[in-house]
Amino acid sequence: MNEPRKPLSRSLIAATAVRLIDEAAEDGFSMRSLARALHVDPMALYRHLPNKEAVVQAAVDVVLGNCPLPDVSMPWQDRLRAICRAFRGLAVAHPGVFPLLCTRAGFVPNDYPILDAYLSALSEAGLSPRDTVRAASTFLGYAQGFALEELTGTLRPLLDSEEREIRSLPASDYPSIASLVDTLADADLDGEFEFGLDIMVAGIEQRVSETSKRAER
Repeated sequence: MNEPRKPLSRSLIAATAVRLIDEAAEDGFSMRSLARALHVDPMALYRHLPNKEAVVQAAVDVVLGNCPLPDVSMPWQDRLRAICRAFRGLAVAHPGVFPLLCTRAGFVPNDYPILDAYLSALSEAGLSPRDTVRAASTFLGYAQGFALEELTGTLRPLLDSEEREIRSLPASDYPSIASLVDTLADADLDGEFEFGLDIMVAGIEQRVSETSKRAER
């Protein structure tokens, strides 16, 4: 016996859109394919969401709602790292929808808890209001950019052919590459991501320390 079809709703449409976009990316997603997946007439979708753009925004909102946020009792440094790791994790869980997080215009409701978590941690660090906003943009941009480059294959371990090419470069022309070729070939993306977080957190700590010293003079 077939299970009864779930009543059509905004949340069901958005959740189904997430699945379809993850499977086929946005270029392979349409209102007709969404209607087929839901076993409804395409016109029925428009009673809940006005157009494809609104459906995509709703799908983005669903994915952002799956971003776990750290406990506010954690040290601000750990909270920043946790938010960035969670954001990177969205790319793994939702490879089709994630690029849309980086290219869309405007906000969706689940943007705000993430933004507030960044701002809360950075405010607690002791930054000025202006530096807090700038730093939040920096951390968010780092997490988005790193994850997007991983997803598109721009950031990845070297292919064998690439490693052979690098190793064949004249050491006299590229001495730094020659001295670090083994490390270049031994890519560790998790380690690189964590290294970047450590550098940025250390930069915030240094900034706060220098600002405090200037205030004491």
